[in-house]
Amino acid sequence: MDKEFLHDLASKHEVLVPESLRPTDDGFEDKVLSQIGFPCIVKPTDSPAFVAKFRLKIFKCSNMDELRAALEKAAQASLQVIVQRIIPGFDDHVYTFDAYLDQHSKVTHWVSCQKLRQFPINFGASAFTRQKHEEELYRIGAPFLESIGYKGFAEIEFKKDAVTGKFYLIEINTRTTTLDPLLRKCGVNFPLLAYRELTGEAIGRHSVTHDTGYVFCFLFEDILSSRDYIRAKQLSRTQIFKSHFVKKAPAIWSMDDPLPAFHFLYMVLKKINRKLLRKRQIG
Repeated sequence: MDKEFLHDLASKHEVLVPESLRPTDDGFEDKVLSQIGFPCIVKPTDSPAFVAKFRLKIFKCSNMDELRAALEKAAQASLQVIVQRIIPGFDDHVYTFDAYLDQHSKVTHWVSCQKLRQFPINFGASAFTRQKHEEELYRIGAPFLESIGYKGFAEIEFKKDAVTGKFYLIEINTRTTTLDPLLRKCGVNFPLLAYRELTGEAIGRHSVTHDTGYVFCFLFEDILSSRDYIRAKQLSRTQIFKSHFVKKAPAIWSMDDPLPAFHFLYMVLKKINRKLLRKRQIG
């Protein structure tokens, strides 16, 4: 969960990670120019605390002045950060390796996926993600997780360098994620695996080594992200429209269990109502 520790751990096990610097490193600004370059990102070592404070996952900086300002914000919030090179490639170059490791730290189940759209765009969470078999992720991710003695569910996020084709480890989610409906549609129920192992049942082995055609869709966030992709001229309306003609694994909606969707809609309407009330009060 600590991004700085993970970076060091991955490097120790010869897993590629984006070039990173600590603000306390000697000759920091010179090294940023020679090793990282602009644009770059300022990334928290503790993501939950950073998101809670700034409602962002990272700060993107286009020049040294922006970088200094971002570091100052983090320092004022007493949050530790690292500065990292941006791996070239559009959002569809981001992949996940979702795996379960038993109590002997052996990968028993795994699925790989490819993000197509994120929210917020470019540096966000999955909004539209397809299951996509990528054997290379297993060759990198499985030995790494096993060698560090990991147990239970893990989701490693990788980014494929658009120039070199190499996969870089970005982060590890040490919990089940919003992609769970997609993973279940593809035949792997990770929470159930954990329950069965904890209750003494045999869990066997299984991997999804073909493309199932299923796509995860968090429709609410995908609508917002689609608007931003179009505004940024990164995707066209036609590209987004055509992408929806697939077998979907909805994030929230389910015909046989509609209450979560109704609750989510209720939460959204409450937020809209609060905003409208604030505007009236200001007006």
